[in-house]
Amino acid sequence: MLNGNTFDVYPVSEGSVSVIIPVNTLANGNFASNEVNVYYNKIVTGIPDLSENGFLIYPNPSQTGIINVKTKLNLSYTVGIYSVDGNLIRSFKMNNSDLQQINLQNLQKGLYFLKIRTTHDLGFQKLVLK
Repeated sequence: MLNGNTFDVYPVSEGSVSVIIPVNTLANGNFASNEVNVYYNKIVTGIPDLSENGFLIYPNPSQTGIINVKTKLNLSYTVGIYSVDGNLIRSFKMNNSDLQQINLQNLQKGLYFLKIRTTHDLGFQKLVLK
């Protein structure tokens, strides 16, 4: 609610969203209008998706429980696999190879979160095991 105006914004793609509320007549002949500028990036946590940090996770969803982590960044990193309630299930230290394979075949089917941490960045991605 902004100066008596109520509105919802439903962006459909990333980028700048501008909402202009038309002029409203107020008491004593005054006018009021509002403009709201929002940048929408689909990241609820404010933490960048892994693809923005130079990582590619595939296949996702995984039918076999084997996932590949690919990066062109020449650095070591750690991969954490988390349950939906935030518990760390597994952790892997990866070397600076451009392609690493992770075996999650003994995990139950379902939704997980994959966290990659480098010395400079942190990123998350949803991971589905089918």
